[in-house]
Amino acid sequence: LDCAAVATLAASLVGNRTLRKLSLKHNNGWVSSEWFDAFAFLLESPNSILEELDLTCIAINDQAVIVLVNSLTNNVTLKRLLVGDPYSTMGEKAISALSQLLCNESSIMGTYHSNHTLQEVT
Repeated sequence: LDCAAVATLAASLVGNRTLRKLSLKHNNGWVSSEWFDAFAFLLESPNSILEELDLTCIAINDQAVIVLVNSLTNNVTLKRLLVGDPYSTMGEKAISALSQLLCNESSIMGTYHSNHTLQEVT
């Protein structure tokens, strides 16, 4: 899927009341920051009921993970985020952002506001 198709898909899922799992595994389309921004919009939506998002085996880097992490701060439905990829360029920044999302130990309030819905990140 190219960026336009992903943006259309993500926008149409904002009002979705049935789809709970979405796999874009091995998407060979052109992946860019706009691609991840489209899913960030979906994940930030209070209407989203998506419980699993599979983004394995696509070109994902630190910046893409940080965009997704920022969108998940207040998400209360996503339980599984799959981003593993043997060809990934994710580095220390991505791992740190994911750790902070799951358990922000910077303060008591940081821990309180960590994402407690997400059960699995691989």
